Amino acid sequence: MAGPTTEPALIDVSITAGKTLELNLPHDHQLMVYLYDGEVEDKKAPGALFYSLGNVLSLTAGESGVGALVLGGKALKEPIAQHGPFVMNTFEEIEQAISDYQAGVLTD
Repeated sequence: MAGPTTEPALIDVSITAGKTLELNLPHDHQLMVYLYDGEVEDKKAPGALFYSLGNVLSLTAGESGVGALVLGGKALKEPIAQHGPFVMNTFEEIEQAISDYQAGVLTD
């Protein structure tokens, strides 16, 4: 059974010092920007920046430029429960997944 498509995006960007990069994005996507080198505005690497729904991502590199990963996708708009490596919609589903894992059973 196929689930909803999230239209995932993973973009590795490198921006020269003082330059600005603007990316047009679908209005229903959420983003995380992980800085792995340099700085953007007042945030230095390593670090993460989170963006909610919007149309344009604008990043201006600091004095040393910036290297960053932009990760995004369509918002799921459904509940999310997480415990350890398990991510489901409800805690009951997580309990079942843990039980299945411990029993060596993988189910749909």
